[in-house]
This record gives sequence, structure tokens and C-alpha cells, in this order.
Amino acid sequence: MSFARQRTDLVPPGSWDTHHHIFELDKYPLAEGRHFTPSIATRHELEEFQKSLGFEHTCIAHGLPLGYDLSSLVDALEHFKGAVRGIGVIDHEAITDSELQKLDQTGVKSVRLDFFRYQANESFEKALNLIQAVSARVAPLGWSVQVQLKHAEWWDQLYDHIVSLPCPIVSDHFGFLRGTSWDESITSSLKQPGFTGITKLLQSGKLWIKLSAPYRVSRAGPEYADLKPLVQALVEANPDRILYGSDWPHTQLWERRIGKDPNVTEPFMCIDNETWLKSLKSWLSETEWNKMLVKNPKILYG
Repeated sequence: MSFARQRTDLVPPGSWDTHHHIFELDKYPLAEGRHFTPSIATRHELEEFQKSLGFEHTCIAHGLPLGYDLSSLVDALEHFKGAVRGIGVIDHEAITDSELQKLDQTGVKSVRLDFFRYQANESFEKALNLIQAVSARVAPLGWSVQVQLKHAEWWDQLYDHIVSLPCPIVSDHFGFLRGTSWDESITSSLKQPGFTGITKLLQSGKLWIKLSAPYRVSRAGPEYADLKPLVQALVEANPDRILYGSDWPHTQLWERRIGKDPNVTEPFMCIDNETWLKSLKSWLSETEWNKMLVKNPKILYG
């Protein structure tokens, strides 16, 4: 099964958008201790969004504010059947092997790490321990582990650790490498801390990277032209390890949450996804474009 395409001029047949969230808050409660409260984003809105751009497959990343209760994710996977894959959030110390097997059967093929809950955003040691522990739990299923490191410079220290892990690692949002528009301290996107580590890991084949949520690493929307050198360098490092993700419904930037009450509902950002896709396409060859949107995600999640 796949989504019916409303348009056929933007992305190739069989394309995947590998990063989404669903927040059906009238059905599923948010977790205590969450770091933000999202607005509502339903499965039906997700489907219409996908159709509007021409995508046939998607990966739903379980929203961190929902905690470890994956009921909403499992429900969505059962609703969409084979059009969708799931990226769960698990308590690796409590979940059983049989529970993991059941998730695998519903279409969960990866897990994302909640560095907030483990207070690992500012601790390299805690982040590494979490990556290693969760990797060991999900590797027997053939799953990947998705990470979002707040500190891109940590990638320079992670090479030996990542290549020794028993499963693939996926970094979302460009690995948080920034474009030059982000702030004046970044004079070259190819010389910033973390760039060398990420490109080496891509070349090793162990790391996959999502070109997702450009608004989290660039202030030059809607085209995000300052990301062109970075995109082309990452693709050149290994075109077989590049993925696309929209990050719909576009939750707020971390920077905008500082000092705010995490229990107050925040609005989603308004992002011009079509213009960004056209910009991204113009920087890649046809072969690279098809690998990113069709071949690569099918290998990792399909």
C-alpha cells in the first residue's frame, strides 16, 4: 500500500519522506515531564500533506512529548498499513524482547533517542551510553537508531564508537551542522566542528543522515541557499546514505523554548516545503535525487 499521489511533478514515484510526527491529543495523552507541548496534528492532515507534495511513503517519528507510550504510533501504522514505517521511542531498560517483536510486526523499524529524558543533551558520556545501550537492544531486529545531537562537534569524537555499534545510526536534521546564515561565527559550513566526523562516518557506511528541517540549521529560508555547499559535500561523502525528511508539522526551534513553560501549547512553524524541495533538487544530480528519495529509504526502512 502507498499514498495516492495528488501531484507527480515534484518528486519521483515511490518517494519517501522519512521524518514526521502525529499529535492526536484528543486520543492520546501527553507524558509528564515533557519538554514541550505541541499543537494537534492528525493522521489525516499528514496524509493530505504527503499527497500535496507527491510522496507515497513516510516514516512517523514518535513525538517525544508522548513519552514511551507508543499506542498512537501503533494505531497510525495499522491505519496506514504498508505506506508508513514507524520510528519509536523506547525505555530500553524496561521493554521486553517480545514487546519489541510486536512493534517490529506493526512496522516499527527504528528508534529515536530521548536525550532530554536522560539529561544527555549536554553530556557526551550520557549520550554515548544511551546510544550504545539502545543499539544493543534493537540490533537483533535489524533496526536503526536515530539520534539528534545538540552538539554537532561531538561527531568528531564518535567515529570509533559508532563504527563498532551493531546497528546503523541515523542522524536527523543535517547532524545539526549549520549554514553560514545561522550566526556570524560560522564562516564556512565545511570547516565547522563535527563536519569531518560526519563525513568520515558517512564514508564508512555506518551513518545515515537526514536532510531534514533546514530551518533548524539555516536562517536563509525558504530556499536555504547557504546549505548548498553542505548538502553537496554530504552527498559526495556517500550518496547511498542520504535521506530526506520534512519534519512536518514543524515544531518550534529549541532556542524559542528557553525559559518558557513546557506545559503551554506552542504553535507549529509555517514552512514552505515545496520551495525547499525545489531548491534541494537543483543541487543534486538525477541519480542522487532518486537515491535520496526512493532507493535509500527503501533499503533502510522498506
